[in-house]
Amino acid sequence: MIAVNRATDLDSIADRLASERWLVVSDWLEPALQQALLACAQQRAQSGLLSPARVGRAGDLRSASEVRGDAIQWLESDDPVNCVSTLLQRLEDLRAALNERLYLGLIEIEAHFAHYPPGTRYLRHLDRFRSDDARALSAVIHLGEPWLAEHGGELRIYLEGPDGETSIDLPPTPGQLVLFLSGEIEHEVLPTRRDRYSVACWMRQRHL
Repeated sequence: MIAVNRATDLDSIADRLASERWLVVSDWLEPALQQALLACAQQRAQSGLLSPARVGRAGDLRSASEVRGDAIQWLESDDPVNCVSTLLQRLEDLRAALNERLYLGLIEIEAHFAHYPPGTRYLRHLDRFRSDDARALSAVIHLGEPWLAEHGGELRIYLEGPDGETSIDLPPTPGQLVLFLSGEIEHEVLPTRRDRYSVACWMRQRHL
């Protein structure tokens, strides 16, 4: 487990990301902001503002509930809700800081709320498309109440090591940030047995 806490300086976060390709930042969101984002995501889900996620890209987008069962809402910079604009600014600050330290060429972020109802999952995948290498760095911020093992819904990270492939299951701990390289780290969301909320973010470089 590559874990740091919110107080860890950005140099250490950048060093971990460069050497390990992924890391966990515990308590990245303070409780008040995490709870405000959770309440916002829940309210929007209940109001029907989250739409079933689709797979593919551009002209090949399609619904595939057997692949991923979440519903999403893309977050815009002019969102009127303060907690959303605060989160987006914090992600933008993180993008700029990591760009400065790691020279990743990150030019923008995209992010959305994600809601996984009980019984849904997202099968193993990479966040980078085969025909588009713009997504360079992925971030997952977990929202919710304290999570128990019987709730399921872990984020499973697949890693290549000297002895072959291994995997690590990360419970969706509230306020936790998971960072990983979009084009290298395969991952999945295991079936959840309770409502699971998160924010997914991608930091993008110019398409090469």
